[in-house]
Amino acid sequence: MKKNYKLLLRGIAAICLIILAIVLFITISSYFSKRQIEKELSATIKKCDSIQIITEQPEISFSGFKENEINSLKFEIKREKEIFSDTVIRNKFSYVSEDRSFKKIRIPFPEFLKTDTIIVTTRNNLKFYISNFHHTAGLHYGMFGPVGVSDCSLDEDFNINGSHGNSISKNIALIESEKNKRIKIINATDKEIEVISKISKISLKMAEEIFYNNRKNKHLLSQIFCGIHIEKTGNYYVFEEEREDKNRATDIITINAENGDYKRYSYYPYQ
Repeated sequence: MKKNYKLLLRGIAAICLIILAIVLFITISSYFSKRQIEKELSATIKKCDSIQIITEQPEISFSGFKENEINSLKFEIKREKEIFSDTVIRNKFSYVSEDRSFKKIRIPFPEFLKTDTIIVTTRNNLKFYISNFHHTAGLHYGMFGPVGVSDCSLDEDFNINGSHGNSISKNIALIESEKNKRIKIINATDKEIEVISKISKISLKMAEEIFYNNRKNKHLLSQIFCGIHIEKTGNYYVFEEEREDKNRATDIITINAENGDYKRYSYYPYQ
């Protein structure tokens, strides 16, 4: 009986050692594989950074515009301080939503330098400066983690008038004369919103109350918080409000973070 018990214990110990060896082997292999993939990713990103010419014709989207505001768009390539090339595009969207409130269009130039700025001008002379073009690489994932590195692809996180992404809306618009007065835009989901709200005389909660007390849409709240614009003249909470007219037009509301000054615009060129 004791002999069988000892054999059983030895068998269990052997199985445990085998399992431990397998786990250890997988852990070590995974560690070195991860290190290798990280090296490959770093090398690939450096390769991506060396790409100087954009040939993908990146897509940008428009939201919240009336049909006649963007049915004709002027695109320009600004290289250093000069306009290198320009063209006008009329109703050539690559995608239009069913309610026609959301549209996409490709930048019409077959190639340009990643250091160029693409300027988009609407019919009512709102300007959008698109920059920060660059390529990057990512990871391919399997069931147990990264298994390889992707090829270089164009990162669609552009800088548009100080905002990051690939979406154009009225609340980030500029007019030419005010371009250099904007510092940056903090998006509504950014953690920095809470920080600025705490240190400002007018908190975000107070700004929302000011918005509510001055709203024109009395049947629906129709409040969209867009973020905070950091300007040389101060910080501003920015909201959108859908009006109660037949066109369902959207107004832009700005509230000064220091004194609560409230302003309404049919678009937001600047303070």
